Amino acid sequence: RSNEAPACFERACQTLESHIIHWGSVASPSEYAQWLQRCDILPVTGIQDFFGVSVVEGIYAGLYPLLPNRLAYPQHIPAKLQEHYLYQNSEDLERRLINLLANWQTTSVDPSLVEHVACYDWTRTIAEYDAEFEKLAKK
Repeated sequence: RSNEAPACFERACQTLESHIIHWGSVASPSEYAQWLQRCDILPVTGIQDFFGVSVVEGIYAGLYPLLPNRLAYPQHIPAKLQEHYLYQNSEDLERRLINLLANWQTTSVDPSLVEHVACYDWTRTIAEYDAEFEKLAKK
């Protein structure tokens, strides 16, 4: 079935059980937002993503992203910040994650990164959608 998680997720859940504070889906968007607010780092290893909604949500919530330099992820990071948040391969990800964890007390997310993805906030885009729908309705 397509909605079943790969076996490696089950093994990871068992292996890391004492370190996991939540596993699985949540009941509502507000609960999802609450979990995001409890997080600090957003390590992403995706090999297929057309836009990266969860990545944008995580960045907007202030998480520190570590993203592969491929797919849609670079478009979510301003060019001047890409060297800080995009990694090239698994070794680079590991090195960056270890460094980030070791220096967490002195690390912060650049505020311009959050502002960069704020353009997707519904309160900012709704007027554009309304205008487009009005144009379509007049045709």
